[in-house]
Amino acid sequence: MKQQWLFLLVILCMLILFLTVEARLVSYGGRSTQTSTPSNDHSKAALFNDV
Repeated sequence: MKQQWLFLLVILCMLILFLTVEARLVSYGGRSTQTSTPSNDHSKAALFNDV
């Protein structure tokens, strides 16, 4: 039972992390699609370096 709760907690944390990263990229004008342009890569690099 404890393992099931741990699994659900991990899934929930991953979902929250994914949503926050998506929202941050969208707010910077990036797209959620996998097709990346050089300018989009630079914005992602600056975003991760800023953290």
